[in-house]
Formats: sequence, C-alpha cells, structure tokens
Amino acid sequence: MQRIVDTAFYGGWYDYRSAVNHITQGLEQITDLQELAKIISNRLVRILQLEESILFLRDLEGDFSVIEVAPTPKWGMKDGWILRLYPRTA
Repeated sequence: MQRIVDTAFYGGWYDYRSAVNHITQGLEQITDLQELAKIISNRLVRILQLEESILFLRDLEGDFSVIEVAPTPKWGMKDGWILRLYPRTA
C-alpha cells in the first residue's frame, strides 16, 4: 500500500536507506566545502529524481545562506556559490 501511495503522490517509491547510502558514499574523503556541496546537491537530484535541490549553510548566529543549487542555474551563481543570507525567521 505504501508503494502505491508513494507512486501516486511522489511519482515513485524510494528505498530511503539505500538512497542515503548512495548519496553519502565517499563523502568522508572530501575536504573542500564547495566540492562537497556540489556533489551532495547533484546526487540528491539524481538519486531522488528531484527537479532541483538547494543546500543551505547555517552560520553561528543561526542564519542560513544558500551554498549550492542543482542543477546549476544559468543565473545568480558565481563560481558555484550563491551567498544570499536568509534569517532564521524566513
């Protein structure tokens, strides 16, 4: 029944444990934040069959900045980063 509901509402069924394993595979060896964000964002789109993904980074004050968008839009990205600040209440 869950697969029928997932297919009807979400367009498919996911084995979330397997998806998490595929998304996180090999990430522990990446030390560059920009590269890590790009890989995670692209894997989310591909594995979960999303139209797009957006990764946020939280600063020490609790505010969020967009650090990666996948697929990469033709607008707003400079060297792979969008540095728009979003307050905690946004």
